[in-house]
Amino acid sequence: MRHLFTFILICALPMVNAQIFSENFDSGVPGSMTQTTINGNLNWAGCGANTNGAPCPIAGSGSATFFASNYTAYSTALNTPTIDLSSGVHKVKFTLAKRSWAGDINELHVDISTDGGENWSVMESYLDEVYDPTDYSITLSPFNPTATTQIRFRAVNHYGYRLILDNVEINEVTTDDIQLTGIDIPSIIPQGNTEVKGSFKNEGFNILTSFDLNWQVDGGEVHTQTYSGQNIAPGQVFNFTHSEAWVSTVGLHDLKVWVSNTDVTDADTSNDEMTVSVSVASGSVHKVPLYEKFSSSTCPPCYSFNTNYFNPFFDSYAHDKATFISYQVNWPGAGDPYYTAEVGARVNYYGVGAAPTLMLNTVEGTYTSQTLLQDALDTTLAEDNLGFFAIDSDHTIDGNNITVNIDIMPYLSGDFVVRAMVIEKVTTENVATNGETEFHHVFMKALPNANGTTLTFEHDVPQSLELTADLSSTNVEEMDDLAVVVFVQNNVNKQILQSAYTESSNIVLGTNEVMSHNISIVPNPTTGIVRLMAKENVDVQIYDLTGKNVFNQNQVSSNTTLDLTGLGKGIYLVKIKDEKGSQTIKKLIMK
Repeated sequence: MRHLFTFILICALPMVNAQIFSENFDSGVPGSMTQTTINGNLNWAGCGANTNGAPCPIAGSGSATFFASNYTAYSTALNTPTIDLSSGVHKVKFTLAKRSWAGDINELHVDISTDGGENWSVMESYLDEVYDPTDYSITLSPFNPTATTQIRFRAVNHYGYRLILDNVEINEVTTDDIQLTGIDIPSIIPQGNTEVKGSFKNEGFNILTSFDLNWQVDGGEVHTQTYSGQNIAPGQVFNFTHSEAWVSTVGLHDLKVWVSNTDVTDADTSNDEMTVSVSVASGSVHKVPLYEKFSSSTCPPCYSFNTNYFNPFFDSYAHDKATFISYQVNWPGAGDPYYTAEVGARVNYYGVGAAPTLMLNTVEGTYTSQTLLQDALDTTLAEDNLGFFAIDSDHTIDGNNITVNIDIMPYLSGDFVVRAMVIEKVTTENVATNGETEFHHVFMKALPNANGTTLTFEHDVPQSLELTADLSSTNVEEMDDLAVVVFVQNNVNKQILQSAYTESSNIVLGTNEVMSHNISIVPNPTTGIVRLMAKENVDVQIYDLTGKNVFNQNQVSSNTTLDLTGLGKGIYLVKIKDEKGSQTIKKLIMK
């Protein structure tokens, strides 16, 4: 009798999926689907090279892929047969992987037609990198499916690695499911009040009207907000901002967010929660974006891009807003004569496969318009403007030798790479075949090498580096035309965290005759109270690294106490001027 009861109980459970269509491409591509060419002549195919290590097939013995080794926006769709979805709630499911090639990513758009394929509308677009195979689902109810419904997977080539699609299914939804889809908090934030934001999706077949939204940091206090009177339909995404802000403290934290106490019976509670790691910084400064361009004097498209678009844009608009390195690559043919193995290391680091390629904070943006270039930089300056490292650096040249001194104030703890790249502002002797006659900010040498220097930082504890190199064997044309781009990079995700030039023209202080007598500021680093030691009265001006004047005091005598507690943590430049007009500049670190 016990066995009979168990059998009846199992049979009474509602089915999560009633499958209506499936295709796993194990029998080839397109399998039971059909192809529709939208632009160009490129077809979907089976597995091949150019996946950048992504598994293909994803599952079973086959997957469908889309790839072309050029920037032409070929577009082809895989279509399902016409299916009657006029009653019930249905969901399309699939598995996707598509890796970035130096910021270039192939697109996937999932479209629906309710009239047998005559007209189409976009349900979801997947434009970002999907590094690992990921399962996705789209509830069809918001798109009003009919008895003559088709679904298509429309790929667009943008020179990314091979787009891989597998395990396409259309199922009838017969249970309720609430899925947390994202936590909208950056991976690095400054300490203080932080809004807990995100989204979840009703993946079930009933309307959701009430639920609790919860968050917790490092297993501590649970913060709960109760929602009622909602009307979240099947397939609808709900964006939330929790009523209680997180008062974040410095360090690495795990933030957990979850949905509970729903008024529908959630059949799969495993996807109700999400945890993200967040680094909280002790402070921040203005972030200076970094351009890295891969170009060649033998590349015809490079001539047009550099001459017509990027050089005029950067010289007239971006020069005071960003740093810039141009790596001269060894293609096409023999490539640029200023190519070096260290350039090759940067090519491999990013997986660059074309010239020209322009990256802004590692995001590809080879736009053939000065307006688009300006828009991209404006967006970066507005949205990615917090720097969690303050950099001050200078360089000296003695014959063929260069010495670079770097002071870094970190507001973040962890292991990061410091890179110092010697560039020449203008070169002319690498002219080759594409028509360019001069080249800007050309990479010459990495200090100490292309791997950079990995440092373990502790927030609010300054670190200094002195790097030297003999440049006699490099392609440098004029030693007095050099600058150094210094930047901090996260090797895990390649994120640029801060950048700076060593050239003094980036500091709006000017340089006059240096005072011959000794002057000191003690203590340095300081928490705010310092003494100025000098032989005569001087005027003191203090600037932050953006050139903003933040402190002034005239006729300061020796051993005078200066109260700088109003300044934030960071690196400052102190300009000290005597009555004769001579001046000196000293670094001051506020901790």
